[in-house]
Amino acid sequence: MKAFLHTMSCHLHTVAGRRGACTGLAVLMALAALVSAPADAAPVAVRFPEGIAHGFLLVRSLAGEILGQGEVTQVVKEGDLVICDATVAGPGGYYSDFCRTFSRGAPTAETKQRYQEAYGSLQQAIQFVRPGSCAEAFKSFGKGASSRLPGFDGFHGVGLCIYESPWLRGGDPEKYLISLEENMIVACEINHYPVKLEHLLRVTRDGGEILSEYPVDPELVPA
Repeated sequence: MKAFLHTMSCHLHTVAGRRGACTGLAVLMALAALVSAPADAAPVAVRFPEGIAHGFLLVRSLAGEILGQGEVTQVVKEGDLVICDATVAGPGGYYSDFCRTFSRGAPTAETKQRYQEAYGSLQQAIQFVRPGSCAEAFKSFGKGASSRLPGFDGFHGVGLCIYESPWLRGGDPEKYLISLEENMIVACEINHYPVKLEHLLRVTRDGGEILSEYPVDPELVPA
């Protein structure tokens, strides 16, 4: 191949007298020969085949010390709370996001109290979802909140992504405050451990229109 390219290069140089042109042609011919040459490749072993995920059953430190172990399977017992956070894609790929909390059997006095507080916070937080600045909402949960609303965790936009703009989070500095506009879709979250409640809302000039139709009980009832 090298001898052939050298002969062809010299021949073209003699006829055309243009060294640059024949050198470029020689390079192109060499590349074509390399591309057309057969190539072999060894199969790549799959390290993690698809299947059931078992989680981290054993956690070790860098020194090899066992830090924790156990089964990932959880059994719901009497009095436990179960959080159902529904994030599903509907027509056109647009998402919805809402959350409810249920009790396995009769709830305890403590969980009933926490649920009532979370429910009250959700009703108040809905009032913040209206066109304009979110400064009032920020005062209820942000850094240096003057009147903290129990469990209020702000809101996030919902659309073609489950989490998208507009965002309002308690860790954000005040200079990042956003304003809401009519017809924006947001999910308003209450994370009042061990209770979580969330509504999907549309911003209207009269306030937040609830889009998540699954009922929210005012009290924690057995499921």
